[in-house]
Amino acid sequence: MAHQVAQLPGVAGRTPVSSYPWDRWLDGNAWHLSAGEDYTVATTALRAYIYRQAAARGINVKTVRDVDDTGITIRATTGPRRHIPRPARTTTTPERTTP
Repeated sequence: MAHQVAQLPGVAGRTPVSSYPWDRWLDGNAWHLSAGEDYTVATTALRAYIYRQAAARGINVKTVRDVDDTGITIRATTGPRRHIPRPARTTTTPERTTP
């Protein structure tokens, strides 16, 4: 029968290990990361991961993908993370004319 446990077996006291040096990449300097050399996932997936890591650290980050999708340049900025809301979408329906 199923029962609840306090933690997963074998993970007590272990710290999660990341494949990427986030502390270095998000140190405020501009870093160019090359696909296949610095990361092996799709560039769009890495970009999303970069934003998640920055958010977890409470910092802002700017990313620029290479035009040919062979890499990405990132730069973190210190200071409080800001949420910039998108403008509200307006939906317009075309006017119907009846003959």
